[in-house]
Amino acid sequence: MLRVGRGDQRAFSEMYDRTAGQVFSVVCRIVSDRDAAETVVRDVYVAVWASAPLRERYRGWVASWILVMAHRCALDHVRSGLRSAEVP
Repeated sequence: MLRVGRGDQRAFSEMYDRTAGQVFSVVCRIVSDRDAAETVVRDVYVAVWASAPLRERYRGWVASWILVMAHRCALDHVRSGLRSAEVP
């Protein structure tokens, strides 16, 4: 994560390759539409890239952090759809 936090795109690509399958799986369990799930996964990795400089200061398993972020983003997506459906 140190390399990703320093803007290393190759390190980001390697991290993505190691985690994307799990992230997609987590998101698909929450978001029923495949296209929406793909959008959420994209948003997760945009957030990972943006947060990486801050994350390098903390210890912990990077994949766990990414999976928690994926779970939260998926829930946020579902909740935002529910709120949109409620607005007349």
